[in-house]
Amino acid sequence: MKTFNGVDIYENLKEIVEPSRSCLVVWDVQQGLVNSIFNREAFLASLKTLVEGLRAGCPSCTHSLHPCPKRTSRVGACFP
Repeated sequence: MKTFNGVDIYENLKEIVEPSRSCLVVWDVQQGLVNSIFNREAFLASLKTLVEGLRAGCPSCTHSLHPCPKRTSRVGACFP
């Protein structure tokens, strides 16, 4: 790692993903999407291993996407 003007500059992947300054984001793993992939079981097993392995030393969060109704003309209708 290098420092320039008081800012740390990471030089390799190990420095970048240091658990003390990282967060695992699991984005939009919906049943409808997962059920249609060719390697569903392998994907889910790998995801479970990853999440469980990082859970103790790295924060994690999940996110799911819920689209707005198609005929909505204002944001408030989607986000009351």
